[in-house]
Amino acid sequence: MSYTNSVLLKALLISLVEEAGVSPEDITVYDVSRLFPDYMVELCTEGNLQGVHFVGRDNGIADEDAPINWS
Repeated sequence: MSYTNSVLLKALLISLVEEAGVSPEDITVYDVSRLFPDYMVELCTEGNLQGVHFVGRDNGIADEDAPINWS
C-alpha cells in the first residue's frame, strides 16, 4: 500500500488555508481505499490546520444509494 507524501499533503492543506482562505473545518481528505497513518493525520491537523477531517477505510461509511461506476 502506498500513501501520499505527508509533507506534500501538508503543503497543499496550508496553501488552501493560508492562500485560498478555506476554513480547515471545510476540508476533508478522503480515500476509503486505505487507512491514514496516525503520523499523517497528526502532521496535517496541527496548528492552523486543526479541524481538517480525514475519512479513510477505518471511518468511511458507504452510501449505498450513490454507487460509484468505474469506466
